[in-house]
Amino acid sequence: MVEGLFLSDYDLRINSYNMIKHEITTSTSSMTSIPRPLKFIRMHFEEIKDFYDKFIPASDKDKEYKLMLSDLISVILTVINEKDEEGKELTMLSYVLSGTRKDITSWGIEYVRSLCSDIGQEYDNRLDKGEPTKELLDLVNIFAPYLIKQHCESDAIDLLIEVESIDEIKNYINEHNYKKICLYLLSISNYSADTDEYRSTLELVYNIYFEKFHQYIDAMRVAIKIGNPIYIKQTFLKCEDPIIKKQLAFILSSEGIFLDEEDTSQKMDNDTLEIMRNYKQSDYFRILAKTLELLEPKHPEDVFKSHLEDKKVQNSKKIESSKINMAYSIASAFINAGFGTEVLLSKKRF
Repeated sequence: MVEGLFLSDYDLRINSYNMIKHEITTSTSSMTSIPRPLKFIRMHFEEIKDFYDKFIPASDKDKEYKLMLSDLISVILTVINEKDEEGKELTMLSYVLSGTRKDITSWGIEYVRSLCSDIGQEYDNRLDKGEPTKELLDLVNIFAPYLIKQHCESDAIDLLIEVESIDEIKNYINEHNYKKICLYLLSISNYSADTDEYRSTLELVYNIYFEKFHQYIDAMRVAIKIGNPIYIKQTFLKCEDPIIKKQLAFILSSEGIFLDEEDTSQKMDNDTLEIMRNYKQSDYFRILAKTLELLEPKHPEDVFKSHLEDKKVQNSKKIESSKINMAYSIASAFINAGFGTEVLLSKKRF
């Protein structure tokens, strides 16, 4: 098949190229090994590259064929490291940009991932030199939706961050992947380079939750994290579901945030208002405990489980009975604080 790439007959050359592409794209291998077709063809890299460098197109078909060869060379470079005559390392991206730029994703997910790392480096280099980056962004617009379609949302987000186009992620989200995307954005926001980047990432997540999918509870948590009172108020007022609104009131009360009564009284019933003011938090806690059948007070031994400790270690470290009793009393108070009763004083269990 490699020999067929160098034949004078155009149809035979194309046939050989298509056969090689079929072998590479349909080969199966684990994530840690190189597909067998690439193992074989990488031994012919030098002769393919020499033919490519010396090949002078005589027609439009030949020009298209040389572009296809450039694509093939970029694929082989995923498994080898080669340098040009000046000693510079050959990159996949350089051959992709001089290739067809058609059906790039047909070479597979690992090929696209390798290209993404090259795009990030080239983008930074072009910014430093003041060179245009449009052709790189065109590739990003191809790769980002492909990665998301392949359930590689984190790779797509990393690529968009590298080219400073993270807002474009809104064009690729749907009801099936927005949760995964938002969780990843929230995680990477903690590693932002500065405050502005941190805030812009959180605002992007907030807009996805609030505007696009109307997930008011998640939006409220992000709004509180941002610390924007406008976001907090509009999230609460926009919600029409009384149950969800009570949940929002619980979240606000736990954070010590109380909205102005003049602005929200018409949008809030008495129960929701009392929740936000923490008037009945203990009552609701008891209702929850009753629903979960947790009203029976627990003994500290249920937490300590001292009977599972190593007896030899326990004997070597003798603890005074007064300290043990104090520890049990403190533990009992904290375990049963929300129930208004406990085991050691009000109910003798042993």
